Amino acid sequence: MVCLFSGLPLLGLTTQEAVDNWTWMITYGAPIATSAISTCLFLVYYTSEPLEFLLSKDNKEEACRHIKQVYADQSATEEIY
Repeated sequence: MVCLFSGLPLLGLTTQEAVDNWTWMITYGAPIATSAISTCLFLVYYTSEPLEFLLSKDNKEEACRHIKQVYADQSATEEIY
């Protein structure tokens, strides 16, 4: 959405105004900024593996921790063992 709406200020400009104005840099810079933010989020915030991957690699201890985060019921972790 940021990338889509960042081009709105350019609609009312003539060709010469667009050449003289630096507003077009927002349109080109918005995808770079959003990509940098999403890359940082994937590296820092989303660090846990998916539950199916943990179960396929027989990492039951970490899988139980993830199940406890999702389900409050203890019987869900008992089915793994």
